[in-house]
Amino acid sequence: MRGPIGRIGRVSIWLLLCGIAIGGCMPAKRVSTERSERTEVAETIDQVREAQSEEAASPKQRSLLMACEPWVGVPYRYGGTDESGVDCSAFVRSVFSKVEVNLPRTSRMQSESGHAVGRASLEVGDLLFFNTSGSGVSHVGIYIGDSRFIHASTSRGVIVSSMNERYYAERFLFARRIL
Repeated sequence: MRGPIGRIGRVSIWLLLCGIAIGGCMPAKRVSTERSERTEVAETIDQVREAQSEEAASPKQRSLLMACEPWVGVPYRYGGTDESGVDCSAFVRSVFSKVEVNLPRTSRMQSESGHAVGRASLEVGDLLFFNTSGSGVSHVGIYIGDSRFIHASTSRGVIVSSMNERYYAERFLFARRIL
């Protein structure tokens, strides 16, 4: 036992303070990860807004980015379509519906929408398709700039990832432009 409180007392106080600080029982790692990813999406939105005078992003692209932000941290749920849990294609479909673009429900069907675009020519809002199952298109995300994309990860929910991460770099198939 160190000091008058002891180890158990310190842990209890820490848990109580964390609960008060975040308003619930969400683990600290989840909170910091979610906050970091929300910040990353917000910073990307700010960069696009700043570039507005240079016309680097269209109003639809800016609106699309803003529609992504509230989804960060939503848990993954296969077949899920709302804030209680969402899968990758439903997330993409929901975000695009906010800019009045109707997309099919599945990633495979979405991969037939729009037109092909090379990795070197990616723009905000392009759809990125991945083979995560070993049998063709099985995952989709939205390109947000600087080799980053937002998507519903099966392990971490809606997050921002880098196309350069080994996992995604090895599974990237192609991109499609919808906007």
